[in-house]
Amino acid sequence: MLFEVLEAVRAATSPSFQVGLRLSPERYGVLLPESCHVAERAMASGLIDYLDMSLWDVEKRPHNDTSPHSLVRDEATGTTLLDVFASLPRGNTRLGVAGKISSGTMAQSCLDRGADFVLLGTAAILQHDFARRVLTDPSFSSIDQPVSREYLATQGLGRNFIDYLANDWDDFVA
Repeated sequence: MLFEVLEAVRAATSPSFQVGLRLSPERYGVLLPESCHVAERAMASGLIDYLDMSLWDVEKRPHNDTSPHSLVRDEATGTTLLDVFASLPRGNTRLGVAGKISSGTMAQSCLDRGADFVLLGTAAILQHDFARRVLTDPSFSSIDQPVSREYLATQGLGRNFIDYLANDWDDFVA
């Protein structure tokens, strides 16, 4: 079904229209070999311009998968999820990664290890000007969590979003 949707989107848009796909491996019943297969097929299909891999943590090691079709050996190899997806053939598709990227050094490491771009979540919430700060100081690191509601308001977050972070994320708001 995913590829039928991507084909329909491509057919209904111009070649200059950017089409991306976000995948989250190893969560909610999704198995890593399945995620690798879908990612590789999507990148080779020509249907997407970029693949956004939501890894939750770019340094996370894959779960040990003993199935005979596993693309990953085990946690002891030192291979991270970033390494697994960066090693897949991509054609002209760009690969982005997200997951606990909280410093310029970490962002650069993702690029050095094969990602074409990085995506920020928490770091950009905690420091609205994170990207500018990293451009000024490549070793810049985001502040640690949790933070106060008042601090989040200084970063331009609205009350409803701050309430959401306080109620639905156990480590965001002190």
